[in-house]
Amino acid sequence: TIDMNKKERRAALFCLLSSKAKDSSIKVIEVLDNSLGAKTKDMVIVFGNMNSNSATVALNKTELNAMKAIKNIPNIKAIYVNYLNPADLLKYKDLVFTKASLEELNWIYL
Repeated sequence: TIDMNKKERRAALFCLLSSKAKDSSIKVIEVLDNSLGAKTKDMVIVFGNMNSNSATVALNKTELNAMKAIKNIPNIKAIYVNYLNPADLLKYKDLVFTKASLEELNWIYL
């Protein structure tokens, strides 16, 4: 791994976010987690409908059921939005936010 200071890591993250936005690789969905709990088979259908077979999914801390359901899907990695990192953005083609996680990203970095 390459050690980066905080400013370099932030710059790399913003550069990759801009690149993904330019390539239309960022997807925002209303919600992945519901009151009944998310199931892995439901998540497979959701990502299939998005034509996304390689993605980093940024969630907020309240979306625990979605986090658990996604962890068993190959080539889809769920992380909390505050742990978003350049390595995962480079490894996976798409970046998926929920509405709540995108709002949290705004709060963290702006």
